[in-house]
Amino acid sequence: MIDVLRTNLKSVVLAAGAFFLTNGTFYIYVTFIVSYGEKILKVPSSTTLTGVLIGAVAMGVTILAAGALSDRLGRLPVYLAGAVFVGVMAFPVFWLIDTKSPAFIALALILGLGGIGIMYGPQAAFFSELFGANVRYSGASLGYQITAIFAGGLAPFIATALLALFNNASWPIALYIIGMAIITLVCTYLAGETRPSAAAELAGGTAGT
Repeated sequence: MIDVLRTNLKSVVLAAGAFFLTNGTFYIYVTFIVSYGEKILKVPSSTTLTGVLIGAVAMGVTILAAGALSDRLGRLPVYLAGAVFVGVMAFPVFWLIDTKSPAFIALALILGLGGIGIMYGPQAAFFSELFGANVRYSGASLGYQITAIFAGGLAPFIATALLALFNNASWPIALYIIGMAIITLVCTYLAGETRPSAAAELAGGTAGT
C-alpha cells in the first residue's frame, strides 16, 4: 500500500475517477430506483425490480461484448464509449421511468445498466494494466474501493437529497449522473490506453505524425 501510494498515486486517483460513473450510477439504477418508483411514482416495487432484473441481463451481455471488444480495439475507446453512452442516456432513462409504464421502465434499465456494462467489460483489465506487477493488486483495489465509498456508497443518499431539494423532480439526478460521467471521461482519457499492443500502436502512430 505504501509503495503504490508513493510511486503510483496518479494512477490510483485516475482509476478511482474512471470508476466513479460506473459505481455511482449502478447504485442509482439498482437500489435508489426501486424506492423512487415505489414512493415517488407510486408504482409497485415488483415493477422496478423486474426492470432491474431485465437490465441486469442486458448488463451481462454488454459486459461480455465490451470486454471482448476491448481486447481488439483497446480499453480506452470502449471505456470512453460506455461513459459517453451512460451520460447521454441519463435524461432518457428517467424520462422513460417517469412514464410509470412497466415496459418503459424495463427499457430504461436496459439502457442504463446495459450502458454501465460497456465500462465494466474492460474495467478489470484496464485497472490492472494501469499498474506494474509489483503493486498491481493493491493499486487496482485501492482505486476501486475509494470510489466504492464516495460514489456508490453515497449515490443513493445524494439522489434522495436531490429529490427533497427539487420537489421530487428527476432531472437533478440525471444532471448528477452527467456530472459523474464528466469525472469519469476526464480521468479515463488522462489514464490513456493500457492494453500493451494498442498502446504501442498508438505511440507508433503518434511518432509517425
